[in-house]
Amino acid sequence: MPRAEAGYVVVQERGRVSDAPYKTGAVWALVPTEPKLTWDSPPMMPQGRLQLKVSMGKNGAVADWELTTSDKTRSGTPRRVHQIMSVKKPVAAAVIEVIAYARRHGHALISVIDHGNQYPKADWPEANR
Repeated sequence: MPRAEAGYVVVQERGRVSDAPYKTGAVWALVPTEPKLTWDSPPMMPQGRLQLKVSMGKNGAVADWELTTSDKTRSGTPRRVHQIMSVKKPVAAAVIEVIAYARRHGHALISVIDHGNQYPKADWPEANR
């Protein structure tokens, strides 16, 4: 996957590298993005798709989040699907965790799956309302 598609830009055309088999190379940096929560299921992006799943637990609403990535063949068909999943926790803690992950890895959208309306849009972080 090209770095530009994953949200990176070149910040220095020729940078020096130490303790590596090569001595110079381009220096890339992740373009900072503020992830947005959405009810829609976003398409699979080069860095994967993030979903926040909200459900009712014993003591109230809980959530976990999931990252799905797809390894593709040269023709673009999926070869493998990988999933990273968090453990269920209170919704507020899961939201903080998934937004931090999205910022760190350049995800622009986080799909909210909430069939029971346990996490209404009024409770979303200010930047996402």
